Amino acid sequence: MTTPLPTSGFDPTKFSTTIRPQDDLYQYVNGRWIEETPMPEDKARYGTFDVLNDMSEEAIREILEESRTAPEGSEARKVGDLYSSSTKKPSTPAAHDHSSTDSRRSSRSPRSMNCWR
Repeated sequence: MTTPLPTSGFDPTKFSTTIRPQDDLYQYVNGRWIEETPMPEDKARYGTFDVLNDMSEEAIREILEESRTAPEGSEARKVGDLYSSSTKKPSTPAAHDHSSTDSRRSSRSPRSMNCWR
């Protein structure tokens, strides 16, 4: 089911033991977390709010996945069906054929208009 959320508050066992708080409070409080927490390759920054956001997104995804198998006609199943419809991939390449749209855009581009010449 869903992943249990961590308790809130400070965890003194995560404070640095090599730095005195009066020398560098930031490193004393955060240094061990910074060392132990890998930076995801797809992010420019990663902090506790990013961790909470990632956990929230995962919990929501799990709820939506579970709602796909809820009893037919229930509110949860309706949510699951809506989620399923938004995550389905098109079965044919023609579903994403935007060539006609692109040609209309290019014919209206400023370079193709006579008033710009």
